[in-house]
Amino acid sequence: MYFLSGWPKRLLCPLESLEQPLHIQTDPQRVFFAVLSPSQLSVWYCRPSVLIVSYKEVPKAASQFGPYRQAEWRPDSTMIAVSTANGYILFFEIPSARDKYLYEPMYPKGSPHLKGTPHYKEEQCAPSLNLEMKKVLDLQASITSLQSMLEDLLVATADGFLHLIHWDGVTNGRKAINLCTVPFSVDLQSSRAGSFLGFEDVYIRDMEYCATLDGFAVVFNDGRVGFITPMSSRFIAEQLHGVWAQDVIDGTCVAVNNKYRLMAFGCANGSVQVYTIDTTTGAMQFSHKLELTPKQYPDIWNKTGPVKLIRWSPDSCVVMVTWECGGLSLWSVFGAQLICTLGGDFAYQSDGAKKDPLKISSMTWGSEGYHLWVIDGNSSNMKPERDANNEAHQFGILQFHFIKSALTVNPCMSNQEQVLLQGEDRLYLNCGDATQAQSPRNTSAHSEHKPSRERGPFSDGSLDSQGLSTLLGHRHWHVVQIHSTYLESNWPIRFSAIDKLGQNVAVVGKFGFAHYSLLTKKWKLFGNITQEQNMVVTGGLAWWNDFIVLACYNLNDHQEELRIYLRTSNLDNAFAHITKVQADTLLLSVFRDIVILFRADCSICLYSIERRPEGLNPTASIQILQEVSMSRYIPHPFLVVSVTLTSVRTETGITLKMPQQACEAESIMLNLAGQLIMLQRDRSGPQIRDKDNNPNQRKHVSKYMWNIIYRFKDVVRD
Repeated sequence: MYFLSGWPKRLLCPLESLEQPLHIQTDPQRVFFAVLSPSQLSVWYCRPSVLIVSYKEVPKAASQFGPYRQAEWRPDSTMIAVSTANGYILFFEIPSARDKYLYEPMYPKGSPHLKGTPHYKEEQCAPSLNLEMKKVLDLQASITSLQSMLEDLLVATADGFLHLIHWDGVTNGRKAINLCTVPFSVDLQSSRAGSFLGFEDVYIRDMEYCATLDGFAVVFNDGRVGFITPMSSRFIAEQLHGVWAQDVIDGTCVAVNNKYRLMAFGCANGSVQVYTIDTTTGAMQFSHKLELTPKQYPDIWNKTGPVKLIRWSPDSCVVMVTWECGGLSLWSVFGAQLICTLGGDFAYQSDGAKKDPLKISSMTWGSEGYHLWVIDGNSSNMKPERDANNEAHQFGILQFHFIKSALTVNPCMSNQEQVLLQGEDRLYLNCGDATQAQSPRNTSAHSEHKPSRERGPFSDGSLDSQGLSTLLGHRHWHVVQIHSTYLESNWPIRFSAIDKLGQNVAVVGKFGFAHYSLLTKKWKLFGNITQEQNMVVTGGLAWWNDFIVLACYNLNDHQEELRIYLRTSNLDNAFAHITKVQADTLLLSVFRDIVILFRADCSICLYSIERRPEGLNPTASIQILQEVSMSRYIPHPFLVVSVTLTSVRTETGITLKMPQQACEAESIMLNLAGQLIMLQRDRSGPQIRDKDNNPNQRKHVSKYMWNIIYRFKDVVRD
């Protein structure tokens, strides 16, 4: 799912100060990241990782405020709140110098790259920013945690209070909330009988807001963990209620997964306990545990210590965990271990001495989960090393690079024979072994339209694809570098898809899309850059024979659309079939000759797709079949991970129709944040006949009712 790519990079810092960094935090758009040292705040650009601006506290103010501790960005990235050791919150505004840029790419003479591309400056140049302290707020107590929520900043202090502060530095006239007045119980049904925190010295050590659960996961200083939620829209003490996790008494930190509605609590014993909220009772329900076993690491109890930090990736598919004694481990949502540095030596020692485990004091994810910036805790013991020109010294920030499965963000299962991984600027394709390939198979419903010369690029003279047994025993990867012209203004890659034969891949960046032929080794881009920049793919993309199907938003017309492009035609809207869609599309999938969309209004829309040969460039047309509302079953559309059509029917046993048989969709399956909802067609509906009195299969499908027959809980795992 997620894999490390290469060795981590150590950033160089041009600052004169030799203060080592202690905290790092990206902004909500993951374009910038803030770095804190004891008396200095710096703002860096993410691509490339370069310093933009730095604010150095004067000695007198530094002694008054105390060392910097934590930073939190305003949701619109225009302000940063910094907490200090002496209980102050410093509000820094980040005004942008218009039309001024600090870094610009340099191209050699005669390079085809043009600077006349729309949004060239915004996409490829690091902007010029300023840092101005606008407000100082003294809370007169040590600050333990900061959390941004819309227009307010929630602050927890060591005196047991929660402060709701507006981003302009005022408290909105609201009183601070004393945690001792918030009732706690085992579930929300027992709210009236809830007990209170009976100790004056109890306070919140760490907290994080979960939007899909509408509340805060909290860790108290005594090791207890819980969840605080407002019983109404008002965030006041009388409207707050908390629930306990009864089995955790040694909590150290917390991180929430909004997509799967999970709360991961780090514990002093080195494990991570993952909880969710029972939708019926409101109690905290244990889900699973992330734990290193002695079987894998015999002396693990002496290596890790308590869990120090937990960070979920931006796509909510993986979580990174680090411990007090060092080490870094990556896990999937439901507990499959993907990476662990404890099995090797990852710390840097220039003198060749024995390497210690990598100790992380702070970490944050970059855009789309391709980068992870970490503060190396070992760097405080290292002497600064300057480069050859004595202009910069090695900074205590490491940048890890990752590649991930294309299915993490584009779960369209049209190809199950090739493994496709995507990075920020390239694709990795498992292409199989030609010497062990099996006999050819017809995997397309319209293979008669496929030219005989178009065969798999890694097969022998008569093969179109490789069998499963071939792929299991082959380890060769084909690396496809994304075209630089497309990548310059559309970094990073957000979606990717491969066709059934493994011959063509399509990628989606910030705007538009591009596709690549593994046969001809050529990319095809939009000829009209304006068309590309006016199109934002929202619901992913999929291949249907020689066509690319995608859901997008038209920035020019302010309209959601479903588009189909022919691979062999010029990449232009003039050759596309465009259908308007009524609501935002979140997920897209293709099953044989049916396109299924899941939309932001929690509805499922089915379309039929048909090929129409018209001269040299055939076209494809789509027609709506049916809309199915799922709003009564789905609490939030963001929670749906994937939607799939299948030919599985359960009334007479599970049977799968062969591809050459009639195309009928029997069931719809939704992966709802770890739960599986299955809808099945009701065959009792009447058939509709066309004007020639012939049964029309697609209209026949549209008249069937879809009924929920199964709702499995906790069965969808990694």
